[in-house]
Amino acid sequence: MSKLKKDRPIDLLYSIVTALMAVLIPVAAYFGNFLHIIVNSPIFAWMGQAQGNKQDKGDTLTLWSVNRFVKDILPKLNFGEGSTDKSAFWQAIAPIKVALICTIVFLALALIISIAVFVLAWFSKLKKTTLLVATGGIVSLLSAIISFNFVVIPLTNGTITLGAFFSNLLGLMMSSIANLTLIKFSTGYYIMLFLFIGIVLWIGSYLLIELGEKEKRQTINN
Repeated sequence: MSKLKKDRPIDLLYSIVTALMAVLIPVAAYFGNFLHIIVNSPIFAWMGQAQGNKQDKGDTLTLWSVNRFVKDILPKLNFGEGSTDKSAFWQAIAPIKVALICTIVFLALALIISIAVFVLAWFSKLKKTTLLVATGGIVSLLSAIISFNFVVIPLTNGTITLGAFFSNLLGLMMSSIANLTLIKFSTGYYIMLFLFIGIVLWIGSYLLIELGEKEKRQTINN
């Protein structure tokens, strides 16, 4: 498929800016910090206070990106047939499975929409269609964070403990020494959202300029 010829420099600028913002969305999703997680441990609090830090509450902040998960965690996961943690893991996420699936689906949909925006912006002149599709990206991301809240609540209020993801003694130990206190989307998610908003505002501004030029030409012709 060859790129359509643009009539004016501003048309080329429209395509370049829109396509660039659309391309940056998957980049932000993969490399940006996506999860902000705080784990609290009474043991860490005691150790910190023993070292003289009386304000230490035992909180440990971790930022996770998809890139970090793929490189550091995914190769170490073992949920094969012989894994004793497999059943424990699926039992633990059972109460949040639907919300988790919805979150993943909405995030995946947002990525698909970003690709569609790129194709429409670079290979077509369907600006209104591109605007509607980009708006769908915003809706998908907002739906993702709503679904994600239903995932987070049981994990942070004690309904599902860290120990629930492990079997036997390890599970009991994890439940007693650490608990999740905060999980939320981080910069990667918000960069995606702001890029979609930027695309919508950019295309909307362009359409308003086109409308003004059209009305000006009609006034001159009359």
